Amino acid sequence: MRYWGKVVGMGLVSVGLSGAVWADGAPTEWFKNLSLSGYLQTSYTYNFNRPRPEYAGSAFRTFDNDRHSFNFNALYLNLKKPWDDGFGWNVDLTFGQDARVIKSLPASAGPAAGATDFDVQEAYAVYKAPLGSGLLLTAGKWVTKHGVEVIETPQNPNFSTGYFFNFAEPFTHTGVSAQYTFNKYVNGLIGVTNGWDVVRDNNDAKGLVWQLGVNPADKLAMTFQGTWGAEQPGNNRSKRVSVDNVTTLKATDKLTLWAQAIFGQEQDAFANGLTGGRAIDRNQARWWGAGLWVQHQCTSWLTSVLRFEYFNDREGVRVTSGSSSTPQAIKNVTATSKFKLTDAQALRAEYRYDWSNAVVFNSRGTPGRVQRTVSLDWVYTF
Repeated sequence: MRYWGKVVGMGLVSVGLSGAVWADGAPTEWFKNLSLSGYLQTSYTYNFNRPRPEYAGSAFRTFDNDRHSFNFNALYLNLKKPWDDGFGWNVDLTFGQDARVIKSLPASAGPAAGATDFDVQEAYAVYKAPLGSGLLLTAGKWVTKHGVEVIETPQNPNFSTGYFFNFAEPFTHTGVSAQYTFNKYVNGLIGVTNGWDVVRDNNDAKGLVWQLGVNPADKLAMTFQGTWGAEQPGNNRSKRVSVDNVTTLKATDKLTLWAQAIFGQEQDAFANGLTGGRAIDRNQARWWGAGLWVQHQCTSWLTSVLRFEYFNDREGVRVTSGSSSTPQAIKNVTATSKFKLTDAQALRAEYRYDWSNAVVFNSRGTPGRVQRTVSLDWVYTF
């Protein structure tokens, strides 16, 4: 209660100060340019496996981990000052259960980082240097450039996030970056960061991030992105690299396809699922995968999406549940229907089927190879 009392108190002070500014006259130009947007999201998920004990959740999930529960996923707020005039900034705040997962304070992501249902998802400043088309220099915390899926799940094709998002990609980075648009076909970004999902670095090494965007045709776009750096706490020597490609094709006015291929490797990675929990030899821990999303706008109020993912975690270092992991190739097929209720509201219904070549799922307390879930989520945007 003390925490929320402080938040409310700060809000009242802010409103009071804003009122003082308005009372003195028109707001300054930078204040006029501010924008506020966001969404409210709630959901329900049911796992047909009915894991035991009752508190056991669905395996290998991120925002839909609960097996039979109504959830307050997120109240997401975005406050932004555009940088078209040279300088700007962006802040994203997340309240709710999703914040526990993406949390990167003080040095790691996931529920272990803290149970507070609040996270500063992004907070960065941008300077647009007057060089050519404009060189964007960014400093602060921002979401990763990896992948098809993003943290703001209402923007994703499906409600549940897949294996790449959950296990093969970082959520956020903290550091500096430079981005430049060379022409309407090519753009690029390069940055130096503290690493994967850490605000305060967990070692003395820095990481690199990069992205190359290519738009060869009006309806075709491709991005190539990656990260490289030492990610293990207190270890500056062992490096992790992750690279992926995302191709987006707007086949027709109603049909959109996304394809993603991803590869990662880490030196001296620790595999809990191997005999004795021994360390992997240098350069031996590798993972890779491929995914396809097909979205069709059936009517003005109904959109259907089908996703297929294949992820091979051959040493069992990425696909984890709690403190354990198992070498496996894991797949999912996910069917999602989105119903547009109003311009601001939408309801999604989803069925997901996961299966693995290893016995990794909990089915009424018995190990199994399959997991089936259904979910509903409601979103109000503003």
